[in-house]
Amino acid sequence: MARRPDPQQDEKLHKALRLAHDDRRLALYVDFDALNRQGSLVYNPWEYILPLLFLLLGSLALLLSMGMIIGLVAMFLAVLAHFFVINHLIAWRLRQRTIALAFGSVEGWKMMWERGGIAVALVHQPGISCLAPSGDWRRFAQTYLPDAEEYSRMNTPPPQQPPAPPPQMADRPKDEGQTNVEP
Repeated sequence: MARRPDPQQDEKLHKALRLAHDDRRLALYVDFDALNRQGSLVYNPWEYILPLLFLLLGSLALLLSMGMIIGLVAMFLAVLAHFFVINHLIAWRLRQRTIALAFGSVEGWKMMWERGGIAVALVHQPGISCLAPSGDWRRFAQTYLPDAEEYSRMNTPPPQQPPAPPPQMADRPKDEGQTNVEP
């Protein structure tokens, strides 16, 4: 019989993952091809349809109003813009949605991990990684990441001593040419 994961332990491990990611000690890798399809939790079909429709309708408007040559050049530029600008923008937005869902809650993390398409790795040791869904993210977090309490102790600066008061005029040695004038 398989042991059920402890929800409190999962919360602690998820928090350790999130803190390590926020501190840039943990990298989250996103498989664009696996996540950018229908059925994915972070897929948005309108990100493809609307920009492409806008570019093609704009090119068609130029074709009809300015002539064949300008319209064809506009369509060519629209295709280039789609492949070299919009696709990169879509990939960036998909990554941002993935990070928000994965690190937003432990339930979001578990859903993303079960469906695959993500991997985590230590930034300073990229060979140490864990790939979803086959890898054990709990063991990875327990082995390579400090828990949240230990992490907060590691990153808490030591208490600051109050600054020393400025020296008083009477405490400083007098110069030979200095006169003591009181108001």
